[in-house]
Amino acid sequence: MSQVRRIARVVSTTRRQHPHGRLLLLLITLALQTACGGTGHPAAPAASGRPSTAPVPSASATRSVATADFSCRLPVNGFNSAPGGFVSFPADEYAPEAAQRLPSSQLLPDLGISYDAQARRWLPVRRQQVSADGRLYAYTDFPNRPDGPPTSDGVHVVDAATGREHLRIPNRPDPALPWFVAGFDGASLYLWGREPWTGGHPQSVPVGLAEADPVTGRVRRITDAGSWIYVGAGAAWGMDGSADDPTYGRGRRLLRLDLHSASQQTWLTADAALQLVGVDASGHPLVELNSDSAGKAVATPKLWLVPAPGQLVELRATGGLSPPELTEVGSVLEDGHGIWMMPPQPELWLYRPSTGLQLMHRFDDGITRTIAGGCS
Repeated sequence: MSQVRRIARVVSTTRRQHPHGRLLLLLITLALQTACGGTGHPAAPAASGRPSTAPVPSASATRSVATADFSCRLPVNGFNSAPGGFVSFPADEYAPEAAQRLPSSQLLPDLGISYDAQARRWLPVRRQQVSADGRLYAYTDFPNRPDGPPTSDGVHVVDAATGREHLRIPNRPDPALPWFVAGFDGASLYLWGREPWTGGHPQSVPVGLAEADPVTGRVRRITDAGSWIYVGAGAAWGMDGSADDPTYGRGRRLLRLDLHSASQQTWLTADAALQLVGVDASGHPLVELNSDSAGKAVATPKLWLVPAPGQLVELRATGGLSPPELTEVGSVLEDGHGIWMMPPQPELWLYRPSTGLQLMHRFDDGITRTIAGGCS
C-alpha cells in the first residue's frame, strides 16, 4: 500500500457503460492477466509450480538513472518532516533547501509545501493550491481533530510575493461543513467539503465542488455530489468506486465533470479498478492499473494517459523497467520538460514521447517525496 496517507474514499454512483468501454475492458483484462500470470501473456512460473515467496529485486534497484539532456532544478517536498529541496539536472544531485528559506509555520492539516518559481519562495501549501501565474495561494487552517466537526475561519487567499492576506472567503452556514481548497484552474479557485469527519481529515472524503472568485470572494455551487480529485482545463476528474472503499481516486469508471455546465460524462469503463493519479498540463487524466487499485500484488503496473473519451495512450518505461506505482496525491506534474512522476518509493521519473518513461533520480535517504513545482 502507498506510504502516502489516504485522505478520502470514492463516492459510488450507478454503473454506466461507455461507448468505448469494450476497448478498455480488453486492455485492462490483458494487463491484469499479464501482471498476475494469467492467460494474456503468461508469466514464468516459480520452479515449484507455486507463486514464489522469495523477495524479487525491482529493476530500478539495479539500473542506473537516465542522463538528462536539459538543465533545471526540480523542487520536491519531503514527508515525515523532511525539508523541501531541489534535484538538479543534468548533475542528478539532490540538495535540501536552507531552513531559513522554508515556511516558518505549518498549517493543519499539513498537506505539504510547494515552491513558487515566480515569487522565488516556498509556500506552506501543496502546489494545487497555488494559482497558475504564481501570484496567489489559498488555504484553510484548522485542528486535525480525531472526532467532532472541523472548525476553521474560512478560506484564506494570500499574495504569494508578500505573504499578506488578499481575501478571506467565509464558510457556509451551519450545518454545512467548512470549505477545503481543491485547487486553482485558470482564474478561479475551486472548493469542496469533506465528510464523514469520524477519524479526522485523513479519513474524510472530498464531496461536491464549488467555484470561488479569488478577487471578489463570490462562490458558485457546481455540484453537491461526487468526489472530484483534480481540476484542470475546465473540468474536474474522479473515479466511480465502491462505496465501502476507504480510499479515493480508485474505481472502474473515469468521470469528467464540466466546471461550467456541471454536466458529467463517463470517459472510460474498465473491468478492473484503476487509480486516478493526476492530470497533465492540458487537463487530461492519467490512470494506472497497480497493486493499490487491483487490491492485490501487480507485478507489472500499466500507466495510461487518457486524451479523449475511450482513448488510451500507454506510457511505457524504457530499459525493461516497469512503470512506477503511483498514488493520487502529488504524484504527477507536467512542465516544459515532460510529465514528472514521483511514486511512494524514493524515485523520480520523467515521461517524454521521444524517450518514453525514464528513471531520472533515486533519493539515497529513502524518504517519500512529492513534486513541489516545475523544473526551472
